[in-house]
Amino acid sequence: MSEPLVKAVFSGPMLSIEEIEELTERVLDAHEGSVFNAPQLGQCTVYLSAPVDQPLKALAHLEPTLHYLVDEFTKTGRVLVAVESMISSEAERREADNGLPALVCAKEAAEILGTSRQNVHQRATSPDFPQPLYHLASGKLWSEKAIRAFAERPQ
Repeated sequence: MSEPLVKAVFSGPMLSIEEIEELTERVLDAHEGSVFNAPQLGQCTVYLSAPVDQPLKALAHLEPTLHYLVDEFTKTGRVLVAVESMISSEAERREADNGLPALVCAKEAAEILGTSRQNVHQRATSPDFPQPLYHLASGKLWSEKAIRAFAERPQ
């Protein structure tokens, strides 16, 4: 079984390099931890491992450290939004499947469909063509999965 770990998610400003170095020295090294900034979400996530055999025991073991993190992060305008305990293989699975769809632009959609970028834009006006997930100044973005499914449909 994978080792248990605790994930703490904070919203607010991203951690600076200096803050990460200090956090590593004070907390992460002792708990084989790591920290990730997710600017697109406005969150930073701290992972801590615990030398125990179950996720629930990991929470109990790391409770003082979690309180320390909350106290320190609150001073800098960050708010704890989630605490979760799981085995490390579950964290790895979630990281690989982050829930965000793979996106393609018109050029990539054209490659999948075996056509030109201009043809993708023409086809995009058809009601049976997948709807774009995003409309950006640089162009539309579609779900790669939807474009591949469209490519496999009989025309």
